[in-house]
Amino acid sequence: MSYHTGTAASIEALHTAIVNTFVSEGWTWNGSILSKGTMFFELTWTNTRSTANHDAIILAGRTALIGGDIPDNNVMISEFDNWEWSYPITYHIFVFDFEVWVAVNIFPATYMHLTFGQSQLPVPGTGNFFAGTYGFDVRTNISETSAMYSLVFGGTRFDSLTRRRNYYCHDGLHPSGNGWRPDDSRASDSATTAVVGTGSVENIISNQPNAFSQESILVPIRCFHAFLSSKWGMVMEMQNARYIRNDYYEDEAIIELGPDRWMIFPFSYKNINDRNTTTATYDNIRSGTYAVAVKYEPVV
Repeated sequence: MSYHTGTAASIEALHTAIVNTFVSEGWTWNGSILSKGTMFFELTWTNTRSTANHDAIILAGRTALIGGDIPDNNVMISEFDNWEWSYPITYHIFVFDFEVWVAVNIFPATYMHLTFGQSQLPVPGTGNFFAGTYGFDVRTNISETSAMYSLVFGGTRFDSLTRRRNYYCHDGLHPSGNGWRPDDSRASDSATTAVVGTGSVENIISNQPNAFSQESILVPIRCFHAFLSSKWGMVMEMQNARYIRNDYYEDEAIIELGPDRWMIFPFSYKNINDRNTTTATYDNIRSGTYAVAVKYEPVV
């Protein structure tokens, strides 16, 4: 793996830094699409998101450089009406063979995230997945309050409004032919309670950290596809990122477990006083003590 960090004076500069980092790691940049092998991801910068003209970086998956299967909507990291980013911002980019993670420190103790890659589990689709702090509705050019999540891969309930999703996986299993919907594939049920995001490991996460040692275990990040008769099939498991509770860990702390080191980031803003509540609205962003740990190797 490779780890890169630096600062950017604007969201446009951040977009450039992300693209340049991946090109240096063997990815190809074709105007708006990063590609490597059968992985294709559109990464665009805009300064006209919504009527307020907010800056944003918008991420979407594809199954081909031209044409192919694309999701209904995208994900993004963005400024909003009631809070702007504090520049210069610091970014952390982790590059693995089939996964990448971008964590951005947008102002003190507050982060946003983008991640994308390709599932290594056997699925009919490409296995390409992408996720971000916010779901983005490409039809209205906005991200509504209901589309905001404090946790990447955090939703446990998805409905027919696809703009409310902040992650997708192209498993190729949906009966309608849209391969980007691992969560709502039961044709007779457009609003399902699916074991997705944190749902599959909710009990494990809720019982962290250890009250005696103050340590927290690393919990898998997974996506599941919903089948008929309440059956579920795992279609993606991240290899180099995990859920963790950061009650006793500082932002960007590095922990060692066996031969591996992991860097810890809050999903948005650590709130130890209300550790089980996650909120992300236009004027309030909190992620309790829910955090992500990304496998880390220092720059040599």
